[in-house]
Amino acid sequence: SSERESMLRFTKSDNPLINSIDTKIAETKNALIENLASIRNSLLASKNEIATQLKKVESKVGLLPKAEYELLALQRQYATKESLYLVLLEKRSENAILLASTISDNMILDVARSEDEPISPKKGVIMLLGLIAGAALPSIYVLYLLWFDDRIKTLDDLKAATQIPVGGIIPHSADDKQLVVGHNVNSPVSEAFRSLRTNLRFLLSKKTDESETPIIQFTSSIGSEGKSFCSINLAASLALGGNKVIVVGLDLRKPKLAQYFKMPNDVGASSVLANISNLQDAIKKTEIEGLDVLVGGPVPPNPSELLMSDALKQLMHELKTEYDYVILDTPPIGLVTDSLILSSVADTTIYITRQMTSHASSLRYLNDLYQTGKIKSLSVVLNDVRRSRYGYGYGYGYGYGYGYSENSSENTGWLARLFRTDN
Repeated sequence: SSERESMLRFTKSDNPLINSIDTKIAETKNALIENLASIRNSLLASKNEIATQLKKVESKVGLLPKAEYELLALQRQYATKESLYLVLLEKRSENAILLASTISDNMILDVARSEDEPISPKKGVIMLLGLIAGAALPSIYVLYLLWFDDRIKTLDDLKAATQIPVGGIIPHSADDKQLVVGHNVNSPVSEAFRSLRTNLRFLLSKKTDESETPIIQFTSSIGSEGKSFCSINLAASLALGGNKVIVVGLDLRKPKLAQYFKMPNDVGASSVLANISNLQDAIKKTEIEGLDVLVGGPVPPNPSELLMSDALKQLMHELKTEYDYVILDTPPIGLVTDSLILSSVADTTIYITRQMTSHASSLRYLNDLYQTGKIKSLSVVLNDVRRSRYGYGYGYGYGYGYGYSENSSENTGWLARLFRTDN
């Protein structure tokens, strides 16, 4: 075909040479077709022959007995297991040689033996240690309470810590309110403040002018000992006794009277001392007739300077002309000097201690003030006394055929008897 294409470049297709080439191409094509047909027929014949021979072989194999099939299968399994067994024997021999060549560094000195009693733990030793620990731990705790725990637990602890006269004992109050006097007049707390009110006559007996309004200061060593609680309840007890009383919040650093009486604290003693507010506008009435309150007011930047100014003396003078008693709720004397400054204008100072809270060591500073005479008149009160922690209980009566109870009208004379015994 390539030759024909090259000749077509120089001549026409009807040239005899081109016709001759076309004839040769056709003859060659026919010859190839015949050869392919011959080869295909030969292959088909061979395939048929092979299929015939395969059928003959399969027929011969099918004639073999079943035992020969089983024998061949067993022979194959035997050959497989024999090879595995030989491999395992070889590994066993290698391990035996390895163990024989290895010598241990350890040797048995004594064969293990058993006994009726175990070697450990020793029952007797454990019981002895338990006995020692059971006796030692409570002893250590008791020694700690005796030597290191100097909290005021009883009236005897308070008397041992200071020589200052005891002005009263206030039992624990289960009421959520701070002002408890007046709500339950027959409770032990109310009776305790009545007794403290009575003892004020002895505390103020050294005043030269009996007609002058006394100023009573309440303080403590630290916070949370109940000085605000005692000051407002004593004031309520005095007011219920027919007196005109005012409570002045002079704890200018942490004023709490407004919170206790549920009043606003925007105007109070601090604003009056700073000449920002008028005194009459700052004084508020309470729910108890005859009891007024002057709250602390906004916290000033200079509380000590305000208390040292002449405005404090002027404030006390104005209050003394209007009221029968002036109660001062002051800061803790052990933390700041404000209470020591206020003691100069107070006629008597009541120092509040709290059972299981106040420490005997905190009374040393108070003893120094008492012995040096830096405070005019001084007494201590034991607050929050619980029946289970104090040996006297609430069961003392007057002996007149009637008494008071904690919730009704029994057993009120216990504080009076204590005061008669202590004073």
